[in-house]
Amino acid sequence: MTIADHLTIAHPSTKQHKSFIAWWALVTCLLVVSLAGCGAWGGGTPTPTADQAAPTSADSSSVQPGTTAPATAVPPSPGPQTNPVSRDGVVDGGSFSLGVPAFPSSWNPWSLTPFQLNPVLDAMTPRFFATAADGTLHWDATWLTGQPVVVGGSTPGFGPPVPTMTVTYNLNPKAAWNDGTLISVADFQATWQACVAEPGPACADRGFDHVTAVDQGNDSHQVVVTYDTQYASWPYTFARGPFRAAMVSADVRDQPWTSLVGTSPDFSGPYVVSSSKQSTVTLTRNPRWWGATPKLDTITVSVVADADIELSYLRQDIDGFWVTDPNLFSQASTLSGIVVRRNLGADARFLVMNCAQGPLSDPIVRQAVLSGLDRDEISQSDLAGLKPNVPALDSVVWRSAQPQYVDQTLQSKTSFDPATAKALLDQAGWVVANNGFRSRLGVDLTWDFLIPQGDSLVENEAFNLRVQLAAIGVRLTLNYVDPSTLADLESSGQYAMTVVTQSYTTPAAAGQRYATGNQWGYSNSDVDALAKQALSQTDSSTQADILDQLATAVWQDVPVLPLYEVPETLMVRDGLANYGPDDLGSILWENVGWVS
Repeated sequence: MTIADHLTIAHPSTKQHKSFIAWWALVTCLLVVSLAGCGAWGGGTPTPTADQAAPTSADSSSVQPGTTAPATAVPPSPGPQTNPVSRDGVVDGGSFSLGVPAFPSSWNPWSLTPFQLNPVLDAMTPRFFATAADGTLHWDATWLTGQPVVVGGSTPGFGPPVPTMTVTYNLNPKAAWNDGTLISVADFQATWQACVAEPGPACADRGFDHVTAVDQGNDSHQVVVTYDTQYASWPYTFARGPFRAAMVSADVRDQPWTSLVGTSPDFSGPYVVSSSKQSTVTLTRNPRWWGATPKLDTITVSVVADADIELSYLRQDIDGFWVTDPNLFSQASTLSGIVVRRNLGADARFLVMNCAQGPLSDPIVRQAVLSGLDRDEISQSDLAGLKPNVPALDSVVWRSAQPQYVDQTLQSKTSFDPATAKALLDQAGWVVANNGFRSRLGVDLTWDFLIPQGDSLVENEAFNLRVQLAAIGVRLTLNYVDPSTLADLESSGQYAMTVVTQSYTTPAAAGQRYATGNQWGYSNSDVDALAKQALSQTDSSTQADILDQLATAVWQDVPVLPLYEVPETLMVRDGLANYGPDDLGSILWENVGWVS
């Protein structure tokens, strides 16, 4: 059964879940503003998994000195919820109009993460690697003439040799910026130096801190990147290509872009901006594009309020829109010619706990939380109205679409079991008092739950948690705070528990989240060692084994508890091919179009 099969579609009841509506409005706004949003209006490229990182033989990932990979690119397999159709089956020409809830406050690509772009920037940005729906990585023959050559080595000196690695990129000689300037080693060097000097969202989890040199190879189309270790996640460094050298100065990085007018030379992709207005951006085929001819003549992305979407669709002003409002879902489901595409996305909800102080510093108490919570009930409550049957996420490292996904509840024999939760609290010395709550040595078993004011989704989760934890004798107090102070409170440890959205990242980086120094105050020397091993392990199966050990250790310690993967729903005019919610996969915009 596919993930999409779990996401059963049902019409919302008349009593809609207002907390979910408000949450989606807030989340959408925040994600659009930061340009690091989920695929719900992104259709972007989540970070590819590191298991396909450094190639040998057919497509594995151990570093062997002097070896090269096959020189044939394999296009990623799109997910079924994109209506996958071969290019031969897609009409040449036509237009696609997409409605979105808002535009970002800045279009500057330095303000976004490299693998979760919105549809405008995604269609006009380099892509050296693309990913399939399950996160496996594939190099892109449009940009590269062959799969990058990975060579392992070592640095001689006193003491044991230090392992190093080089990655050689052979650029397509036609690969150029939109003004005709060829992409070159200067762009790679400038991007690396900028990300080391001033890391920001665009540099996140890309490993620039492990790069020691970027040099020209045998000719102007060859770039050699040197790492200070055998870095398993090397494809992420330039998966979306480099920034143009002219874009890396501090004033450009920090400058807000209110419009895309005049920025075309700084991009390269199948489409270019032909018009950028306050509420509408229009993309047309890039006349300098050297790859497969884009199927669509134009792509239009417009800001459309939920209240206007149905009318805009009927007037044929828009062809599709991402749905976050249960009322809109119910109304739009009756529209003629509409199809619903639903799948899981790149975001997941995680319960996080302060492991450094208070009752939650005791791993036995955190284990009681794990056993005492019905996570399915929480997801059903969060998503009420849209009615998707989303199973609980049962791994702290993998997502359910990935072949390496291991259900930690089965592996560790942990499940929702209030009796076990009570026994654990008994073991820790927390005794039930006459009022039903627990105490120990005169101290009540209670802690606070941090809620950003106006965040009705977190509030809904807090209400559910308060009831469920009360059933095992824990008193949860709700602490409403100014959203602008949330990051500081979390980073300084001034909270006990809250729920956050975590976007997908590389598996090795996901494991690194649990290394000592994290914002939850969690520390385990075994986890530290495993996270370090995973970061430099270039054999894919060995890395997966290491991360499984890490995930097991973290699951037993419970510094965080995954709740569920956030679903995405696209409503679109029937006949659109190669676009929709695609798990962890890439949208190849040159292939998006209409079937005859």
